[in-house]
Amino acid sequence: MHRRTAVTTGVVLAATGASVAVGRWVTSKVGTVEAPAGLEADPAELAAADAVLSRHPAIDMHAHPGRTFVRDARHLALPVRLYAMRGSFEQRVVDEARAGGLAAVCANAVPDFATLGLARGGLRMAREFEPGEAWAAYRTQLGNLAALGDRVGVEIVRDPDALSRARARGALGVILGVEGADYLDGRLDRVAQTFADGVRVLTLVHFYRGGPVGDVMTDAPVHGGLTAFGRDVVRELNRVGIVVDLSHASEPTAYAALDVATSPLLLSHTDLVGPGATHPRFVSSALARAVADAGGVVGAWPAGIVLRTLDDFAARIVDLVDVLGADHVGIGTDMDANDRPVLETYAKLPLLVVALRRRGLDDETLVKVLGGNYLRVMSEVLGRAEAGVG
Repeated sequence: MHRRTAVTTGVVLAATGASVAVGRWVTSKVGTVEAPAGLEADPAELAAADAVLSRHPAIDMHAHPGRTFVRDARHLALPVRLYAMRGSFEQRVVDEARAGGLAAVCANAVPDFATLGLARGGLRMAREFEPGEAWAAYRTQLGNLAALGDRVGVEIVRDPDALSRARARGALGVILGVEGADYLDGRLDRVAQTFADGVRVLTLVHFYRGGPVGDVMTDAPVHGGLTAFGRDVVRELNRVGIVVDLSHASEPTAYAALDVATSPLLLSHTDLVGPGATHPRFVSSALARAVADAGGVVGAWPAGIVLRTLDDFAARIVDLVDVLGADHVGIGTDMDANDRPVLETYAKLPLLVVALRRRGLDDETLVKVLGGNYLRVMSEVLGRAEAGVG
């Protein structure tokens, strides 16, 4: 952040009586802070990592590259408005992704962005949607994501074959996702429209409390889990071929979705509750295993909540492989919307590969974690839908 920007932000916060906690949060979000790596790699190790990434697709299961979701946002609460003032920076992130060897990223719209505020040190719902606001936000944000192809030279991909073609041309693939299904507004027909719009992953809930689908993990329950409409949504997502993501869902909501689903699901960006690791965004090992048992994938999340370095993140990935098995772990960075990320740029992806290999991950497992497991789930969900068994 430039000094003038920092001073201006501080003056605005002081003038409005905002808390010091809000100021710290905004400052951390407006600037890009380099995270410590915790290791150094020699040229031979980096060359070997580059070779792996050139042969096998690395895919970020969940991200907001360049923060496209802030474009055209309206009616924001003060902390979120300050966060949005920096705008978006997609080209820089795409360039870093190419430099780091990333093949594709699931880039997400955030329809409830305008309803968010800051409470208890994190994002929470601050207000309810105005009538039609969620649908309008979905349409605007998805349109902005779809336009990235022309603006920054990526390719929107709707299936694994399209990703292979984009990769052969040297283009970064973008898989369209949506974080929070509130925009459905109780209309099941919008699921098929979502698929037609090119979306291939839908996170059932985000931060919006009391929405039509189910309860969030970061606020008090309203429905006691997945709603009747939410159950229909999961069935319809399976039918049309959109991958269901359980991130942000309360455990009763997630378990109910697992009971209904006929195709594998994701927990795209999370961590496991354990000794010294408790946070509203973490899930139980039991839930993670249930997702794995259903054929799904859990995405390791490089958030600096209990992690401090990139090497810590590598250790956590290896731990997840030990708990869930090599076929059920991926990487979901939450890039450019992550809280204190320990992987703050895709340019460090080769260094992460080095760290994983040093920690004993064999190349077969490494390829699965980097993107193979995600591609398997995407292929199975689409395949079952096309065969009429989703």
